[in-house]
Amino acid sequence: ITWYGYVKDSVGNVNKCNSGKFKVDISKPECTVTRTGITGNNGWYKESAVTLTLNPTDNLSGIQQTGLSTSSNPSLGNKTSDTQRDIASVTWYGKVKDNAGNVSKVCNSGEFKVDTTKPTCSVSFSGTSGNNGWYKSNATVSLTKNDNLSNVEAFGLSTSTSATYNSSSSSTQTNTAGQRWNGYVRDYAGNINSCNNSVKVDTSKPYCTVTLSGTSGSNGWYKSGNVTVTLNASDNGDSGVAKTGLGKTSSPSLGSTTSASQGNTTGVTYYGKVEDAAGNVSDVCNSGSFKVDKSNPSCSISVSTSGI
Repeated sequence: ITWYGYVKDSVGNVNKCNSGKFKVDISKPECTVTRTGITGNNGWYKESAVTLTLNPTDNLSGIQQTGLSTSSNPSLGNKTSDTQRDIASVTWYGKVKDNAGNVSKVCNSGEFKVDTTKPTCSVSFSGTSGNNGWYKSNATVSLTKNDNLSNVEAFGLSTSTSATYNSSSSSTQTNTAGQRWNGYVRDYAGNINSCNNSVKVDTSKPYCTVTLSGTSGSNGWYKSGNVTVTLNASDNGDSGVAKTGLGKTSSPSLGSTTSASQGNTTGVTYYGKVEDAAGNVSDVCNSGSFKVDKSNPSCSISVSTSGI
């Protein structure tokens, strides 16, 4: 704007003057600080960083400088945005200056909290370890969970593949050829995570029998040929038979023997033993004593001619 002045003297001479063009802005600019993020639970933002944006307004001279920070008196420069990650409590402050030099009141985002990190969990087992990754006793299933910021709000341990928050952190697993256990955890911000582990349990001993196959004779004897001795092994505890032993000693060595052939004997007993894949060993089984005579008896006839 320009202001003009006019003057006339008593003689009637006239003159004019002016202020020159000048500008006036006596109004302070204004600002707001807004935040953008994924809203979680319990007043938290979750999953990703929150974006802070300084929004300045001035109706006349225009914005010259901006300031945005976590300080309650932010320095003026040209900053209008930033991001905030994990924090339990924070407020961002903004300030602006217009081209006339008017400085706004400090504006702020309001207090907020951010947890972008998933909680952690793991599923573990304990019990009597066997062979080949099996447990020989019932296995205790344990869920371990943790969250470093908003803390764990809900958790669960289940064989279900659907998220289950049953507040259980332990259970027991009996005989199984393979069971997957799933852990679920959610923090107060609403971040979720899951974990899993599988276990094999065989608490049952295998068992065995020893059977005989041959031609039965009289008086408890086998006759006519060798007797076939067979070890019959079975396991009902899921892991299956891994080793067998058959022999004439009362504690046969474990290996892969499942049969033998017995010739003539006045009395013998065969013993069997089996081990399953989990390492459980059966009680010793046996054939009972048996006898074999596969040889025909012999005879001869003699004739005497004396006295004829």
